[in-house]
Amino acid sequence: MCWFDDAERWKVKMETNNVKRISGITTGTFNGVIHTFNVNDQSNKLGRNPQDIEKKLDEMKSKLELYGHKFDRSWVTRSDLTSEEEEIHHLCHHSEKIALAFGLLITPPNEKIILAKNLRICGECHVSTKILSQIYLREFIIRDANRFHHFKDGKCSYKDYF
Repeated sequence: MCWFDDAERWKVKMETNNVKRISGITTGTFNGVIHTFNVNDQSNKLGRNPQDIEKKLDEMKSKLELYGHKFDRSWVTRSDLTSEEEEIHHLCHHSEKIALAFGLLITPPNEKIILAKNLRICGECHVSTKILSQIYLREFIIRDANRFHHFKDGKCSYKDYF
């Protein structure tokens, strides 16, 4: 039995007992305003058209693929996604990636992007963020539930421990 089957059983138990799962949220301060991002967030931030963020997410995905990155679909925990394309789309719309896309859109090219996540960063987002720091020549600092990750030049300060 794989971990995914065990996760499904736990989800059923949680629903039966009316236990709510904590949703992943990423926050960042941009231009003096605190913004909160959820998975698949389509909200209008700072007057930005949600399509601008979607285009930036598509650009990030394309650049990752050109770099040779293969998305690690083992980090997808949703059972309702039926295709590889849906799973990759879901991975590209984790809250920290949406927050990074927003930050890349509205901050100057030399500015660090600093984010906080209420849960642990997943392995796919960790690897992607390392690569994106090299592609965009930017520093990203993400505090997750366990530690601070400082991504710069394709490396993480925690030497890939997440």
